[in-house]
Amino acid sequence: MNNATTQSHIVWLDVIRTVAMLMVIGVHCIDPFYISPTLGSLPEYKHWAAVYGSLLRPSVPLFVMMTGLLLLPIREQSLGVFYKKRIYRVISFFDMVCIIQYIPLGYRAIRFAERDNR
Repeated sequence: MNNATTQSHIVWLDVIRTVAMLMVIGVHCIDPFYISPTLGSLPEYKHWAAVYGSLLRPSVPLFVMMTGLLLLPIREQSLGVFYKKRIYRVISFFDMVCIIQYIPLGYRAIRFAERDNR
């Protein structure tokens, strides 16, 4: 295997990624304390849910910062080449999500328009 093609593995980044994943799970486990009418009415539960939620919320920014860190070493290519290489994947994914999301909305709008015209 050629040393020029191998990438170095950053172990501390894997540790941060694991911690961030556990934090995301923790954030989602706290949601019932806000949503549940029984637990949400108890101020002590709501207080501790807010405390733990505040401590665990940095999980998403951690993922964003890790992505930025891994994209940073772009010395081999110009900024234009960097963006050209990635923008089509982002735009095509965004278009696909928009189409999938708006097909049911368009169907509903047509159905409501037909119902109103009767």
